[in-house]
Amino acid sequence: MASFYISWLAWGLSFVLILLGLALARAFYQVQKRRKYYFSGRRAWVLEAAAIEVSEGHTTPAFSALALAALGDVRGVSRSLLARSNDFDEENEELFLCSRILGEAFEGEVEKSYSTCGELMCLSLNAAPDRLERRRVRRQGVIAIAKSVAGEGETADLEVLAQTPTLEPVLYWACRYGVALALYNNGSLAQAQLLVQGAPHWPSESIFQRLQCEIFEGTVDLKNVARAA
Repeated sequence: MASFYISWLAWGLSFVLILLGLALARAFYQVQKRRKYYFSGRRAWVLEAAAIEVSEGHTTPAFSALALAALGDVRGVSRSLLARSNDFDEENEELFLCSRILGEAFEGEVEKSYSTCGELMCLSLNAAPDRLERRRVRRQGVIAIAKSVAGEGETADLEVLAQTPTLEPVLYWACRYGVALALYNNGSLAQAQLLVQGAPHWPSESIFQRLQCEIFEGTVDLKNVARAA
């Protein structure tokens, strides 16, 4: 009888471990799928991945605004900011500030982007352990982008931009353009072009469409990246 119970317990434990393994495998697959979607730069995929993260409670609704900003859709970000709720939420505020920084930086509004960076740095950072590091890296990433786009990025900023997509993959292409502009500013045109060579076909509403052309034509104006057509 004892051997029967031992066998039953062993079978039950094995079954639980199998279920746990399947759950972990599914979670890993979902993370990798979202990462693939973000890295693709395809608008539909990026916004789908962002919506899933919001629906699963990994982040707050304002994350959709950051996704638009990370695609270079400055006008989309402006619409999101206008539609924002008046109810204060720290993480939502952080996401909106990050979105503003990206929009202002890639539009060549250096003073505005730096001012917004100041607001972001003054915002407290309170979060559960599983979200704290991602939020910290996100903040560092957008600030490094603002500095690099303004032509003031340092070696440490480039290292931040290289590491940021690991924990905040939605910023993948924004970080790549930040590094490309830093390289461009340092006279490394070929390296800048190589970095964005595999970029997706950006739609007309993305500021990255013009930026991509200017990097390959060697005509980027770092003081006004998004000058009017």
